[in-house]
Amino acid sequence: MEQISFFGDIGCKEPEPPKEKRKRKIPEDLPDSAKKYYAERTAKECRREALSAGDKRNMENRIYAWLKEQGRDLTAHQIAIGMCLSGIHYSKERQSVAPRLKGLEERGLVEKTGRRVFDRETGASAGTYRVVIEDD
Repeated sequence: MEQISFFGDIGCKEPEPPKEKRKRKIPEDLPDSAKKYYAERTAKECRREALSAGDKRNMENRIYAWLKEQGRDLTAHQIAIGMCLSGIHYSKERQSVAPRLKGLEERGLVEKTGRRVFDRETGASAGTYRVVIEDD
């Protein structure tokens, strides 16, 4: 069956067939410069997400320890600001702490209280979190 030459009719060359994709090299096979690049890129991503060495659980544990010290119910925004002021966390924005709080909640270490508090700084009402008391 003859192929219809659409590209020839409109005055263009027919595109070349797609090249076969090269397989990605395993990190051990990479040259030192590439290893350094990937290490720096990973570190940059980790800093952006407030993760040390790519470990989300590390930040969750820091948040848990700090929240335990406070001994009261706090909103995610209050947690972020408090931790930023004490030099534990890199950002005072709620969005930087909320995913870690969700992880702690899934692990059963903190819980939402169900109480809503009006936050003057953000101008919205927000739920509060508290440390789950461990029964011995």
